[in-house]
Amino acid sequence: MQKDNPVHIPTQIEGNPKFNPVSDTTETQAIVKSSHDVKYNTFVNMSFANDANGNATVPLASMTGTVTVEGSENNVDYAELSDGTITLGNPVYPRPNTTIPLRYIKVTFNGVSGASHYRVEINSSSEVA
Repeated sequence: MQKDNPVHIPTQIEGNPKFNPVSDTTETQAIVKSSHDVKYNTFVNMSFANDANGNATVPLASMTGTVTVEGSENNVDYAELSDGTITLGNPVYPRPNTTIPLRYIKVTFNGVSGASHYRVEINSSSEVA
């Protein structure tokens, strides 16, 4: 196994590191570039901002709502990650994580307010299947 740099979804796969608009929807994206790649021992970090470039960052403690993080190997069957529900309004939160192999991450926003944009950072080791 090798250690990877963080992958920011969905934009890092597409080569655009900007933040994405927050809305009360579910965002599903591949976190690997090839169907042969798999992420293991994954930890998820959320960042929020009030601009698409991430220059006006917003502390989680000043926000409200929840974010649910799920993962899948096949983009069909999803399961919530351990510590996969992030309750905004706290400055510190347990990072959603899993040891199962992942190829996709699903992020669901519910009542999120206080920031207009988000970014998800995926920190994990990977191995070619």
